[in-house]
Amino acid sequence: NSRPSELSGGMRQRVNIAMALMCDPQLILADEPTNDLDHIWAEQIIEYLEKEVQPEGALVLVTHDLKWAERAKIKYKMEEGCIYR
Repeated sequence: NSRPSELSGGMRQRVNIAMALMCDPQLILADEPTNDLDHIWAEQIIEYLEKEVQPEGALVLVTHDLKWAERAKIKYKMEEGCIYR
């Protein structure tokens, strides 16, 4: 029963993720989805995103947290404006 302006940053982040996944997308683009979340919620969000990726789909995750990056099948790293595989 809260307005978006009354929610915490983490709560808004979780609502946005839920809204994005309602359409059952084949491609999920997630830019820092764990930003503003504590470690417990962050883990749950990453697990949920991984679970929701369709077999023929993809999850593209941008993160500064190496813990999440290590879980990726394919990894790219950006340094000084250059992207490396």
